[in-house]
Amino acid sequence: MGDFRSWAICSFLLSTGCRAETLLNVHVEDVNFSTDTILFRHMKTKRQITVPLSNTLKVNLMEYIQRMGLKQEDYLFPLLNGEKMKYDTCHQNLKNYFKHRNVKFHGVNTFRNIFATMALKNWAGIYLIQKCLGHADIKMTERYINLHCIISNRGDCIWHL
Repeated sequence: MGDFRSWAICSFLLSTGCRAETLLNVHVEDVNFSTDTILFRHMKTKRQITVPLSNTLKVNLMEYIQRMGLKQEDYLFPLLNGEKMKYDTCHQNLKNYFKHRNVKFHGVNTFRNIFATMALKNWAGIYLIQKCLGHADIKMTERYINLHCIISNRGDCIWHL
């Protein structure tokens, strides 16, 4: 179940661009499958924001929640014993997950960079990305976007950030 949880965490981080600490504080009840939104209650900025739930992530999370047997009040990504996962545990689990797949792991925050870059490339304006990332200043959002990747249009660029 650990690998399945790590896969679900990767899917969540790539689809939302949230920070690891935000991810670890999401409860099942924060994911609204009716309105296709996710409520982030715990942000670095101490604000709450609601972000879109993509169709792909929706399907992935529905399967994950069902297979893990999670209840509404549970953390979305708990330890296998149900307790809240700590950042170091999440980081180590993802590092091992990538290592077993012969992929170099650059850290949890890399998912935010990938999210911002791919969102701008595929569908979103920079101001929507700014809102999803929870940035007050657009300059911070610009720092997350890899423009070289977008300009060169390399399909494998997400692994070279």
